[in-house]
Amino acid sequence: MGALLEKIANRTIVIWGVGAIQTDIEAMFGLNISYYVDDTYDQRKDRIHLLHHPLKASDALRNEKKENLFVIVCMQEYRSALLALSDMGYLDHEQYASYERLLYECDFKGISKSISGRNVAFWGIGKTFFDYQKYLYNHTSDVALLIDESEPSGQALPNGMPVISFENAKDKLQDSYIIVTSSYYPMIAEKLKSIGKKPIEDFIFVDTYKILNDLYCLLNEEYTFVERTKDSKHLLIILAGYKKPLWDDVFFRVQSFVPEYFDVCVLSSGIYDEKLNRICEKNGWSYLSTANNKISAVLNIGIHLHKHAAYVFKLDEDMFVTKDIFQVLMKTYEKFELLERYEIGFVTPLIPANTFGYIRLLERLDLADVWQKTFGEAKYSDGTTHHLEILRNPEAAKFMWGEQCESLKNIDILASELSKGTLEYCVCPSRYSIGMVLFSKETWIDMKMFPVTDGNNLGADEEHICKYCMMSARVMVVANNALAGHLGYGPQTEAMIQYYKKNKNIFMLQNG
Repeated sequence: MGALLEKIANRTIVIWGVGAIQTDIEAMFGLNISYYVDDTYDQRKDRIHLLHHPLKASDALRNEKKENLFVIVCMQEYRSALLALSDMGYLDHEQYASYERLLYECDFKGISKSISGRNVAFWGIGKTFFDYQKYLYNHTSDVALLIDESEPSGQALPNGMPVISFENAKDKLQDSYIIVTSSYYPMIAEKLKSIGKKPIEDFIFVDTYKILNDLYCLLNEEYTFVERTKDSKHLLIILAGYKKPLWDDVFFRVQSFVPEYFDVCVLSSGIYDEKLNRICEKNGWSYLSTANNKISAVLNIGIHLHKHAAYVFKLDEDMFVTKDIFQVLMKTYEKFELLERYEIGFVTPLIPANTFGYIRLLERLDLADVWQKTFGEAKYSDGTTHHLEILRNPEAAKFMWGEQCESLKNIDILASELSKGTLEYCVCPSRYSIGMVLFSKETWIDMKMFPVTDGNNLGADEEHICKYCMMSARVMVVANNALAGHLGYGPQTEAMIQYYKKNKNIFMLQNG
C-alpha cells in the first residue's frame, strides 16, 4: 500500500465531482465515502447513474472538521477545485488530493496485464474518441470492436471499421477489454456489469486508462532489486555503474556522512556490477539494476519502489559529499519552505565544478579575477549556449579542485567553513546541473516523473526537472552552507579521472 492510501485508510472521504472518474475511483479503492460534492451535477445528471451517497454543494466543506476528513477531486479539470480547497484552509496531500495522485498508488502493472493479450473494444465514438484516437491506437493492439448507440460523427473511422450497438456487441465482448470514451460512462458501466463485466478488470474510462498506462510506460523496465529498505521518509538514490575508479572515495564519503536512518539505494542503468552489489551489501543499502540503459527509467523505478519516501536525495557517482551535507540540505529545504513565498522545486548544495556554483564560490573566495586571467569572463552559464569553459575545459575543473588556489584544494575544510553561521540560500534562475539535488516525492509525481525517451536518456532528467520548475513557478534553491565536490562534466571526464588517480589526496576524505 502506498503512503497516501495508508494516510487516508481510516479517514472519512468526500468525493468532489461525480461522473466517469468518480465511478472508476470508487471501483478501484475501498474508500469510506461520506458524501459527494458537485456544483455542476444538474448539468450532467442525465449521464450519471444512481448515486450511492448523499450529494452536497462544495460550500458544505467550509464548516467541516478537517482533522479526519480527506477530499479526493475526481474532475478532469481539477485545478479550480484544488484552489477552492486551498482557499478553504485544506492542506494539499494532507487533507485533499487529485484523483491522478490517488491513481499513482494503485497496481497499474496489474491493470496493464488485465488488458494485455485481449481484444480491445472502444465504446463511444464521438469527440472524446477522436481526441484520444492516436494515443489509443499507439498503445493498444487487436482492436476488435467500435461501439456506440448513435451514428458516429463525420470523421473517418480507423480502418473503415463499422460501429455497432451494445446489443449487437454483447456476444462478442466475452473476451474483450473495453475502454470507454463516452461521458455516459457511469451508465455504460452498469450495462457492462449486467453482462458480467467487472470494472477495471474488464473495462475502464479512457482518462483513467491514459493515466495508468502512462505510469506503466514510465516504470516498465526489466530490473533486479536487492532490497534492504528501512521504510524511511528520507531516500538517497545514487546513480552509478560507469565510473568505477571513483567508487572507493565516493562511497566511503557517502557511508561516512549519510544519516543512519536514511534509505540508500544504488541505481545502475543498463548494467549489473558485482562490486556495487558488494558495496551495498556491506553498508546495508539496496541495489537496483535495469537491463536497458535508460537513466530516467531507473530513477523512476528506484523512487517508486520506496513507498514511504517523502524526500529524495539524488546523487551521481562522480559527486564527493561532505560532512552534514544531507542534514544541511534538509534544514535549508524546511527553512525556505517556512519563510519564503515560493514553492520549492529542489534544493542543491554549492558545487565548485558547476555552471552556477563556480561563480558563487569564486565570488565568495575573491577568486573571480584569478579565473578571468586564465579562462576569460566569469559568468553564470546554462552549460549549453555560452561561457562553457567550466563545462568543457578540463583545466577549469582542475582549477575548481584547487590546482591554482589553495582555498579550493580541500573540500572538507571549505565545507566546514561554509557550514558556519546562519543558514543561507539563494535561487538559481537558469538551467541547473543536478549532480546532487533534494526534492520531494510529491514534486516528482506532480512533474509526471522523469521522461523515458529514446536512447539512454542522458540529461533528460535534468532538462525535465528544470523545465518543470520554470513552468510551474517552483524554484531551484542553492544551499550556501552545503558543499559537494564534482569531478567534472562529460567533456572533462577522461582527463579528470587521470587527474583523480594522480591526486588522490585531494579527493580522499580529509579532516574527517
